[in-house]
Amino acid sequence: MRGGSGAAVAVVLCCALAGALFTASASAGDVADNSAAAAKPKGGKKGKGGRGGKPEGGREGRAAGELKRAGCPTYRAITERKYPSKVRQAARRWKFEVFHFKVRLKPPIDWDQNPFGSRSYRQNLHGLIWIDTLLYSYMRTGDEELLRQARDIALDWIKSNPHQFRPGLRGFAWHPKAAADRASYLGFLTGEAGCRGLLNRKQARLMVRSLNAHGRYLANAAEHQESNFGLFQDLGLLLVSQYLPFEREAERWRKLAVRRFPETLMGRLSPEWVWREHSTQYQFLAIELLRDFLKYKPGEKRDPVLVDTLARMRDATGWFVDPERDYALLGDTQFGKAPEWGYNKGGSYKSQGLKAFRESGFAMVRQGGSYLATTAGFFNTTHKHADELDFELYDRGLKIVNGPGNYGYDREDQYRDYQLSGLSHSVLLVDGQSFPIEAENAYGSAIRATGQGSGWFAIDATNPLTELQGVSHSRLFLYRPGNVLVVVDRLRADAPHAYQRFFQLGPDLEIQGLSPGTLGLNGPGFSGGLYERAAAIGGASRTVVKGRPTPLQGFTFPGFRQAVPRWSIEYGSRAADANYITVFTLNGATQRGTVSVPAPGTTEVVLTRGSSSQTITVKRSGARLTLDFS
Repeated sequence: MRGGSGAAVAVVLCCALAGALFTASASAGDVADNSAAAAKPKGGKKGKGGRGGKPEGGREGRAAGELKRAGCPTYRAITERKYPSKVRQAARRWKFEVFHFKVRLKPPIDWDQNPFGSRSYRQNLHGLIWIDTLLYSYMRTGDEELLRQARDIALDWIKSNPHQFRPGLRGFAWHPKAAADRASYLGFLTGEAGCRGLLNRKQARLMVRSLNAHGRYLANAAEHQESNFGLFQDLGLLLVSQYLPFEREAERWRKLAVRRFPETLMGRLSPEWVWREHSTQYQFLAIELLRDFLKYKPGEKRDPVLVDTLARMRDATGWFVDPERDYALLGDTQFGKAPEWGYNKGGSYKSQGLKAFRESGFAMVRQGGSYLATTAGFFNTTHKHADELDFELYDRGLKIVNGPGNYGYDREDQYRDYQLSGLSHSVLLVDGQSFPIEAENAYGSAIRATGQGSGWFAIDATNPLTELQGVSHSRLFLYRPGNVLVVVDRLRADAPHAYQRFFQLGPDLEIQGLSPGTLGLNGPGFSGGLYERAAAIGGASRTVVKGRPTPLQGFTFPGFRQAVPRWSIEYGSRAADANYITVFTLNGATQRGTVSVPAPGTTEVVLTRGSSSQTITVKRSGARLTLDFS
């Protein structure tokens, strides 16, 4: 299944609506059961076709015969799943789950409906992903009644929506991903129902005509997307060409899809084989689409370049999951488990140590059950959050710090706005302004340098977006897995500014105020601390918020439309030039720290616990950090 998972929201339709569905006019299936009558010419001269002796519907008037001759197709769809018996039985009663919502959909269907106020519901409704339940059951049992149900739904969509694509036509009927998804289901239904004799001439003509419209839409360069939507469009076009082998455009569509899919993929793939859409989860999605393309692409031999690309993309995914096999919550990523092929090889994690994707905007450290993931990149606006220099910290089975997750894509929802803003991330804001995420501000990757030594790992990155406000900001992560994470923020400006630093704690953590600069951190099997130097000496204020509704602050989103309170820690200060140090202790008593910048490119950190102290000097030379200890 493409995309992440979330909690399903059960919805019971009212009795009046259910009654209306049962008493509605005859469905498309009623027509199919009288195919002989429907196919009989109504008048005109005798001949091959209908009125006036002309071939009925032109070349598409021969659709029923063409489908018969083409034979029964193999079921190929962009999204295919397996379903338990309970879900399959519900589908027989016209009850489906459409993007987490349980609804009853029996023709005639209101295709303009949006009872839940959800964009994603409308997209999935028109994408027909939910009839995969019927098609899975049909392929499993061979029960043609299931095929008739799916056929009736497809014909109802065709009759209720524009039968021909017209450029410029808007709405979810011709949404890029919805059309790509729907095309594969329509293609199989057209071929299978035609092959089985479950389409009369009129229905066959409607189905083939609609598939041609889908082919024209998916092939239209003006409608093609550069994002993951483009991969869906190219894959959908390839499947349409295979479901309509007898159509004159099929070969051109096939060639276009075979050429354009790799171009779309490489257009957003970094030289490090990372899909650049600001989300660890979308790396997995791009891989799944590439796997499908290689599987469905005609020819006995697979493209060696794409096979190598797939292998390299899969190698990169091992860094994008935490030790619990969850996606690292950076950017527009949902809570959820990654597929096993993305993190496990030979029974152990294949990605250990430090990995910098300097051209992709990520840097990660993994050592056993400890994990740090950082992000600093802006390549396009697809799934982009105001999350410059955000990070996830995982230790002892808990997310200590993490991104917001994904509440949903309802653009008018206040939680979605909050999720996209800097307020929901562990970032530094200047003068209370979230970062502008317009396309003209894209800067690429801002991971500058990395290094390691004596069990420590260092990552250095910048935030080019604060420069629009006259402030230079860089952040240094010093990490000793299982022990401590030090976050150093270095700011330079010509005039004083208000600086707000946010740290978003994991939902299972609780805090205990020990002093103005120190917080105790506690969770199941975990005891640690948070120290902030400026707050400790009176140079910054500290605000702690959990689940505040107005203005929104202190939430994480583990599933669709699920908002769970969690602690958000804010440190506020005012300065021009400043060096701030924040210390996360991961193994007991809180460590304290000081920071200084004795020379350009050099940062000195002193950590103290009780009567013992350690000095770490970090020097940057190009993309390399060296660490000295005393």
